Amino acid sequence: MIKVAVVIVTYNRVNLLEKTINAVLRQTVNPEIVYIINNASTDNTIEICEKILCLSNIKISIIDKKINDGGSGGFADGLENFLQNDEVDYCWMMDDDVEPDADCLENLLAYTSFSDFIHPSRYYEDRSEQGWRQVYMPSLGYSVSLKYSNDYDVYATNVGCFEGCLISKKIVNELGIPFRDFFIAEDDTLYGFLASFSTPVLLVNKAKVKRLIKPNNKIPAWKIFYIIRNKIWMLKIIYRKEFLGKINYFTNIYGLLLFSIFIMKSNKFNGFFEIIKGIKDGIFKKPDILKK
Repeated sequence: MIKVAVVIVTYNRVNLLEKTINAVLRQTVNPEIVYIINNASTDNTIEICEKILCLSNIKISIIDKKINDGGSGGFADGLENFLQNDEVDYCWMMDDDVEPDADCLENLLAYTSFSDFIHPSRYYEDRSEQGWRQVYMPSLGYSVSLKYSNDYDVYATNVGCFEGCLISKKIVNELGIPFRDFFIAEDDTLYGFLASFSTPVLLVNKAKVKRLIKPNNKIPAWKIFYIIRNKIWMLKIIYRKEFLGKINYFTNIYGLLLFSIFIMKSNKFNGFFEIIKGIKDGIFKKPDILKK
């Protein structure tokens, strides 16, 4: 029987976190352990987590961090704990703003004989679907959304999403821990892309996760910097690993230019300086993996 560890990364969203944890504890297939990675929250996250821990018949481990190093740092910590636990085989990863349906884990586990990297589909409170079904295009430097029919149970992709994905220990041992210095954005996209060279990366229609926040089209200015910088870092890492040979730099520049224009338009032309800073840091700075 496959045993699962759950990793939930949280920062200052205790009301949403409670819903996430309770949804995990209501699964038709119980996880072996739940790791809650607290990214130095300043609200009463620890108090609420300890209260849930006392009432739960499933083991809960609270990792209380002293600094907030973003989603990428939180998930890296979670996967490190997962690797050190010899009693579990797969890690189910999620943010603190999702609520998996009661049979979500069961439906994901149904495909573990086919894949080591499996995603649920995601929807909002109003039952509208989150348009996540994407494929990463390294020749452009960003992901494109694909149109799928809901007539099929499972689809193939080549990107990761840490909002509900189920990953085997085999893949984590092969790829290593996700890249901490991404802080936020694109760390999971890259992780799934690298995994796609070793296993089919799947999206399962019947496995569903509810997003508790429906975002508007505007991206916060501070986040634009990380998105642009990390997309450039992704390309550097892909070149380094030489999965696809030397991808044409001109198509990358053209693709990132189009993506930057799209962000500017979506944000009503706010965030211009964050895009410039992201391009500068992406080109002239290196993530830790490229410094070795």
